[in-house]
Amino acid sequence: MNLKSILCSLSAAMLLLVSCDSDTASLGGSLTPSEDSVAVRAGLSYAPTRSIDYHDSLLARTSVCYLGRFTDPATNTVVQAGYLTQVNCIEDFLLPDSVYGLDKFHFPEWVDRKTKGEAPFSANLSIYYKQLFGDSTNVLNLEVYALDKAIDVEKKYYADVDPVEFYDETAKPLANVMICPTDFSESDSIRQLKNYYKRISVNLPESFAREILEKYYSENGKEYFKDVTSFMKNVCKGFYIRCTRGDGTIIYAERTDLDLHFKYLEKSASGKADSLLSVVTNFSGNSEVMQFSHFENTGLAALKAESNCTYLRTPYGLLTEATLPIDKMTEDGSTLNSASISFTRINNDSQHPYMFTTPKYILMLRKSEAVKFFEGASKADNKTSYAASYSSTYNQYTFNNIARLIEISLDERTEWLEKKGLKDDAAGHAAYAAAFPDWDKVILVPATSVKDANNSVIGYSLDLGMKSTRLVGGPDGESITIKTIHSSF
Repeated sequence: MNLKSILCSLSAAMLLLVSCDSDTASLGGSLTPSEDSVAVRAGLSYAPTRSIDYHDSLLARTSVCYLGRFTDPATNTVVQAGYLTQVNCIEDFLLPDSVYGLDKFHFPEWVDRKTKGEAPFSANLSIYYKQLFGDSTNVLNLEVYALDKAIDVEKKYYADVDPVEFYDETAKPLANVMICPTDFSESDSIRQLKNYYKRISVNLPESFAREILEKYYSENGKEYFKDVTSFMKNVCKGFYIRCTRGDGTIIYAERTDLDLHFKYLEKSASGKADSLLSVVTNFSGNSEVMQFSHFENTGLAALKAESNCTYLRTPYGLLTEATLPIDKMTEDGSTLNSASISFTRINNDSQHPYMFTTPKYILMLRKSEAVKFFEGASKADNKTSYAASYSSTYNQYTFNNIARLIEISLDERTEWLEKKGLKDDAAGHAAYAAAFPDWDKVILVPATSVKDANNSVIGYSLDLGMKSTRLVGGPDGESITIKTIHSSF
């Protein structure tokens, strides 16, 4: 709220008092002595900003996995993405009494004649997605590895997680295939359906399918498949899928299923096993199990070094850090009623058909609390965390009132100084800044909102889409203006 608005509000209040009868008017005057009148003033402060790397402490787990490679035509930086995923096994999973093709089961001779030349069983990974970034007709080379170390479901993994922790990078991959994101065998009418999921299928070796089936029919097989924990421990720990060649496409994978194809004999009503059925069962990788993407960004150092602007760039690219002039805003002892801050976007004039898009939402978080915020999938509380949406009208992100953040920061410092027996003076402030160097710093983080069934925002998660924008600021650029309203008696 600006000074003009406040003065108008005070004027309206005075007019209301004047309109009362003489008795109530004199009563109002007696309650507000002239020496207690409120002085209101507007002020300006300035916050320096800089680009920083994403914190390694930001969580890596996500409901969408990313796969592919893209070179940004505007900056010549490269994003390469792959992901790790577990696959789920429903509780008390069951297969038929016997499966054709395993040595321990004997089937009638007519089954052999009927299936002559066919593989008895097989396995494949099905990658389902609705969206991608870039060219849907590009060819990508994918490699699939089986994990040899289980992902710990009780552990929190962060942006710096290395897939090499979970698989042997010197081993031969389970699959090495060339794929095109668009399945041209599907008709246009099918691909344009609202609920249509595009699918990429990657064939796995027959030996992999055999190993899974043999484990089920082993002595402890039912125990191995009784729930997802036992399945991941004893049968399949998961997969790492990465892109090794190709450029211009990032796939947003929402689900990765392990499909197991096999044949078995079904009994008729008479009890005779005379029908050979071909079936598929799947183990689904989705947000119910652990999955997280691994990104390799190259070329970001040059962007980070630019001194006349700052960057917001995902996935796991660059953030903007602002240092709030907290002491400057409160040095005269007046009450800080409001403080608003805006970050202006620098337009990108490139006409390339595939450009990183502007983040729709960003969060302003205390730098020291970013870990806690995302670990709790928190909702912005307008105290120490704030959300803003991009305004195309003003070409800005605006946080309307961060006064509560300033107040909390000062209160925490005062409390610490008292506990340490230090004075609230320059020396005490220096000691506090040495102990808590991020006490006056906030970071801007691109985010996506998490909504409930009623479309109400219940939290925020990291935005890992292909997003990028430059902001006015930087060490040698224009400082960011903070507009304040103060009051004093």
